[in-house]
Amino acid sequence: MQHREVQGSESELFLTYFPKIQIMSGGVETGFKHVEPHKYNARLLHIKGFKENIVVREVPLNATSLNSGDIFILDAGLKLFSFVGSQASVAEKLKATGLAQAISDERGGQPEVSTFDQGQEPKEFWDLLGGKGPIADAAAAGDDKAVVSIKRLFRLTSFGFSHKATSLTHLA
Repeated sequence: MQHREVQGSESELFLTYFPKIQIMSGGVETGFKHVEPHKYNARLLHIKGFKENIVVREVPLNATSLNSGDIFILDAGLKLFSFVGSQASVAEKLKATGLAQAISDERGGQPEVSTFDQGQEPKEFWDLLGGKGPIADAAAAGDDKAVVSIKRLFRLTSFGFSHKATSLTHLA
């Protein structure tokens, strides 16, 4: 059986299976696409959510993606810029700190990590975004509590080799 999810419109159930989902552009090396091992493409990661339900998504690399209610990590390879919106939650701050550390660890600790509050952005940050622009208010990004997942427990059992004998029971 197959089930299809559309990026950006994932069901709550799907998101429960992947509590640390990161949707990023790019890909892996194939016969049709060559990926260089230490060349980093700049990207902007949006950290949004409430309590344990924090989602990280890649958003367009420009100033119009920013808002004051969330945190954004601009990943420029060996430089990571963490923009902390004026109304970002503590949970979002913790997630962003962990994510920046994970990216740095993945690259052997080489990236320089800069964290700054809204209004304290360095010039290089704006240059990488293509220029300074207005920052949307927190309401423009929607409610953090809307990023909710429902936890469910399933039990999958299989009796023999026949696919007809497989059972899925919803326990909670």
